[in-house]
Amino acid sequence: MRAYVLAAAGATAAVTDAAEPGPPGAGEVRIRVRRSSVNPSDRMMAGGFFRWMEHRYPAVLGRDFAGVVDEVGEGVTRFAAGDEVFGFVKRPYVGDGTFAEYVTIPADRFAIHRPQGLSVEDAGVLGVAGATALQCVDALACAPGETVLVNGATGGVGAFAVQLARRAGLRVFATAHGDAAEQHIRGLGADATVDWTVGDVAAQVRVLAPDGVHGIVDLVSSDFDAITALAGPVLVPGRAVAATRSGAPDSADLAVHGIHCSPAVDLLHRLADAVLDGLVVPLVASYPLEKVDDAFAALSRAPLGKVGLEIG
Repeated sequence: MRAYVLAAAGATAAVTDAAEPGPPGAGEVRIRVRRSSVNPSDRMMAGGFFRWMEHRYPAVLGRDFAGVVDEVGEGVTRFAAGDEVFGFVKRPYVGDGTFAEYVTIPADRFAIHRPQGLSVEDAGVLGVAGATALQCVDALACAPGETVLVNGATGGVGAFAVQLARRAGLRVFATAHGDAAEQHIRGLGADATVDWTVGDVAAQVRVLAPDGVHGIVDLVSSDFDAITALAGPVLVPGRAVAATRSGAPDSADLAVHGIHCSPAVDLLHRLADAVLDGLVVPLVASYPLEKVDDAFAALSRAPLGKVGLEIG
């Protein structure tokens, strides 16, 4: 099968021929992958960033998927051959990913049936970004009518976070730069945008919310100092930050929840239901598997949404 593979430590990941997974074992399903997407974590794995993790070479990369169940193992009752499914994989090692024509996963996690009304193209980019955004909004535990700030709103996770916060009845401020980005984020439901290139973000937020915000989804800050520089002046004391790039112990005035995306099936069901109820999947471009490096290049240009992969 064709797959995007990291052949060895220090090697350059490339699309090549790889061994097709054998028949699924007990409790497993094998999926013929049709669509996927590139995420920042995929780019980091391809670049060897996760050196501390076990690598099972030759390591097939990729996490998101939408496809068709090809074969089921002994004891599997949730799925049958021919079922349309989507989700994403999260393993304790690098390898056995979804940038390939086939992937084998446990039948009790990583995937759910793809409902009618959710296209295979959208499903292929929904899992990682959508579940991350949903966990971020959940972690803030805000009540309807309260205000949240989404820092880093123009990417895939940010676009979902803005919409999910609005669906939870929250008032949403979001960082964006440029007319196109601001219009895009307002179109997804943001009440106001803050240009992170013009002056101090926290000061701009205080103008919009003199009494502060009740939660922050921070998709940008990479250390605790950066988180507190933003949150300190604007966050209501005792409220929380959901951060995807950094975490820290809670303090009396600030709880920082480090979000590490979980492939729990209940999150996938909630995302699918949200899409059927109007959640916009911001798929902005798709590339064939053979052009995955072009897809990563597109991701590096900070697109207003998700970049997909066409696999089968």
